[in-house]
Amino acid sequence: MWQQNGAAVTTVIAEFIVCVICLYYSIKIYKFKNLSRTIIISFISSVPIIGVAQLVRLFAQKNITQTILICIGGVLVYSVISILLRNDVVIDMLSTITDKIKKVFKRV
Repeated sequence: MWQQNGAAVTTVIAEFIVCVICLYYSIKIYKFKNLSRTIIISFISSVPIIGVAQLVRLFAQKNITQTILICIGGVLVYSVISILLRNDVVIDMLSTITDKIKKVFKRV
């Protein structure tokens, strides 16, 4: 009984520490215009993924199919909501990706 609970607790602690370290270094690299707004938008964009997971579980029977569909659906929902709410980090990331794609096609 304690093995699973202990593993879950240590995983949550480890992921929290990794999140804090990533935030620390990303603030040094990427200058957030409004960090609290970015965090709130990211949280709002993440919540609907629960609904995606529940819908997938209703219609998909196999665990691997559920996992794949939840990942794809979660990424799509998160991306669309982040773009609609004008998440600066996501907009900058999309801009960087489109610039790199344009450079590749210019070479061809």
